[in-house]
Amino acid sequence: MIPAKIFIDEFGNAHLDLSKEGTFSHFIYTSVIIKDTDIEKARKVLKDICIKYRLGENLKSSNIKNKNFKKRKDILIEFVERLDFVIDIMVVDKSKLFGEGLKIKRTFYKYFQSLFVEKYNKIYESYLSMLIK
Repeated sequence: MIPAKIFIDEFGNAHLDLSKEGTFSHFIYTSVIIKDTDIEKARKVLKDICIKYRLGENLKSSNIKNKNFKKRKDILIEFVERLDFVIDIMVVDKSKLFGEGLKIKRTFYKYFQSLFVEKYNKIYESYLSMLIK
């Protein structure tokens, strides 16, 4: 087991009434896991990519034009070629959920976040988990 940094992001919302406009059918947690020994290299690769693709100081999806799938693909390929990391994803199909507790926004987020993160205790000796906002 090794120490790691885990960067977590989420997509979607907690609304369970899928008939409401703006409600997503799925909720997604994604993490990028980088060994502590590779974190400085990761920062350098990130900086290089942000400069090369003119993304500003931070890699944000909103900094890439929505329809520019080639650019998105090229960025991902460059990360894969230059850096050792793991991607972990959990997708929740909200149409399969039931129960009154999950209708409470805070409970929804906390419940699925704890499900997503608990496995890291078994895999990593120590880790720093950062929820990206």
